[in-house]
Amino acid sequence: LISAVDPVATLSIMGNAELKCDPLLYSLVFGESVLNDAIAISLFKVFAKYYDPSGPDWSESEIPNALLTFMGVSFLSIALGVGLGLA
Repeated sequence: LISAVDPVATLSIMGNAELKCDPLLYSLVFGESVLNDAIAISLFKVFAKYYDPSGPDWSESEIPNALLTFMGVSFLSIALGVGLGLA
């Protein structure tokens, strides 16, 4: 399971009743795949915001801003998910 395998295929196999997979293991693999997707989306948003087709023009002051943007998108996404999950 620790390789570049499609999590949907892994979860469908683990969800098979004949396999009698531990529910905790299933939940951990599912959570890890969701977290990977969320991190990829957050990083994409940051890179898209700072992408310049004419060439990189980064200054030292933009690096903390990019990190702050990433952290903001990540924490707001978590807060939104928890809020909708509890609603």
